[in-house]
Amino acid sequence: MVQGIDVSHWQDDKSTPQKMDFKKAYAKGAHFVFIKVSERGFIDMDFEYNWKAAKDAGLLRGGYHFLRWDLSGLLQARIFCDVLQDDPGELPAVADFEAPNQGSIYPSNALLEQFLIEVENKTRRKPIIYTSPTFWNTHGRNKVTKQFDNKWA
Repeated sequence: MVQGIDVSHWQDDKSTPQKMDFKKAYAKGAHFVFIKVSERGFIDMDFEYNWKAAKDAGLLRGGYHFLRWDLSGLLQARIFCDVLQDDPGELPAVADFEAPNQGSIYPSNALLEQFLIEVENKTRRKPIIYTSPTFWNTHGRNKVTKQFDNKWA
């Protein structure tokens, strides 16, 4: 089994200048990291530091985007890919497909598909969908065509 981690600004202690210690993660057995690049139309506040520090520590990197349902999947994919265009990392891109905050509209598979197709077109690599089996069965698999299910799941 290969060990890895995922990180975003949420792993950073905001009361100190401390950031993620990727060298420590590598020393403890991590070989890869998925790093939050963006959410909706915003870049994760620790992305730049995390991306460089993970590479410097020798970790394989992949970027992920937390999809939101109130902005076109195409636009979200373009923002995400623009950030990674000069250094796309060593691992495929990831669409984080989860339940929105309470009170939000639930996801659209058309939005997810827009995102996946645009990311694949721009990166020339098939992206990964990150989700739970329960969420996929409720909001993914049962609302897509068999062709979509076979292509991405």
